[in-house]
Amino acid sequence: MRSDEFAERTDESARLTASIAKCTVEFVTNTDVFTQQTDDFVKRTDKIDEYTSRMSRCQKVF
Repeated sequence: MRSDEFAERTDESARLTASIAKCTVEFVTNTDVFTQQTDDFVKRTDKIDEYTSRMSRCQKVF
């Protein structure tokens, strides 16, 4: 392999590695956002369950 061909492949490898790193960071960020949104959803669902339970108790009284 010639040195210029080796240099080109090394440059391409570096570009691909940088691209993979960027995609990995983006994936981790999106995963963190998804986790936060899931946590928020669970909290809201718990609130709905709590309100539904309260309403059920009120209906039994009346």
